[in-house]
Amino acid sequence: MIVVLNVNPTMQNTLIFDNGFCSGDVNRAGKNFFTPSGKGINVCYDLSALKKKAVLITQSGGLFHKSFVRSLNNHFFYEYVLDKKFEIRMCTTLISYNQKHDKISTDSFSEPPVVTELVEEGNTIQKKTERMLKQKILKYSKNNNIECCVLTGSKAKGFRNDFFPQAAKAFLEKGIPVIMDVRLDDLKDTLSLLQNQNDYLSRLIIKLNGNEFVETFGYVDLFDVASEYNVNVVVTYGENGSSCIYHGDKTIKTFPAEKIGPIINTTGCGDAFAAGMASLICRNFNKELFYKSVEFGNHLAGIKATKIGPSL
Repeated sequence: MIVVLNVNPTMQNTLIFDNGFCSGDVNRAGKNFFTPSGKGINVCYDLSALKKKAVLITQSGGLFHKSFVRSLNNHFFYEYVLDKKFEIRMCTTLISYNQKHDKISTDSFSEPPVVTELVEEGNTIQKKTERMLKQKILKYSKNNNIECCVLTGSKAKGFRNDFFPQAAKAFLEKGIPVIMDVRLDDLKDTLSLLQNQNDYLSRLIIKLNGNEFVETFGYVDLFDVASEYNVNVVVTYGENGSSCIYHGDKTIKTFPAEKIGPIINTTGCGDAFAAGMASLICRNFNKELFYKSVEFGNHLAGIKATKIGPSL
């Protein structure tokens, strides 16, 4: 089983405009999806599509609470903390096709759609919500059936700065590998907390896109980060594929992007990548399995780019 942590949940409203989108005018969507989302939730959708058992840990509350929970019930197992003062945010995706496109089911397009993301900031949790989430994290870190943990995305307002570092440590110290798709201080503070604990760090997989890697570490090589912290590093570059290195290795390995079909929407490709890795990573994973998981994640990201909606 795989544990996935998502502490900045959202309801995602995806609007599809078959005949283009005109700014300053009334635009009527031909189709729409209204689904729970957030990086960790997206990972769980994809793990479910792969028939992998996963449990989502998150929080809920506010106007969208019932819709949020009802929709999750149809997809995968989850545990949530109800925060009556917390409001799940809503984010919007606009997918606009040109005039030559007439049906959403068409397999070949004259050109890719234009995709626009409108993202709200996360709302503030109560302090007791963080305490209750930590209790769930500790419970699952002691579960011998857990093979991997995915910590991904941002935090809603109100969380302590050490929330992600402590969550990562809880799983790593029990021998559970952690795929960490977070950036900036959340990641750097984790590395600082685990400094010199090489046994823990060797089970940590850092997964970032190219921009996030530079924002977090500056203009350095993957090898420099992997050797300095004794961690496994994966960096994705969209249409330019991905690069990775296993801790202790001397050579960076690269995988070209896979073009499975016409590119429709690249939103969520990184989450599909993480899901692909998590589906193969297990306790005591070795170098061969690490590189195999990256290759599979790379493949799933290519599939995701051809899809509309939350799942593969």
